[in-house]
Amino acid sequence: MDPETGRLALNLAMVFLVLDLIALPFTRVGSGEFYIALIGIIILVLFITLVSLEIRREIKAVSIDR
Repeated sequence: MDPETGRLALNLAMVFLVLDLIALPFTRVGSGEFYIALIGIIILVLFITLVSLEIRREIKAVSIDR
């Protein structure tokens, strides 16, 4: 993954995660919005984890080639 693309993806995911976490306390537990917010948080955390692992893998591959 290109470093600029990875950085952009991480920044966007972090912004969406923070916004989702800010909105979560204002939703009623048991409502549809609450469950959608939880699903969104889970998906964003998985996305951030996968992008971070991909960036680390790419950095290791580049450092081995040198």
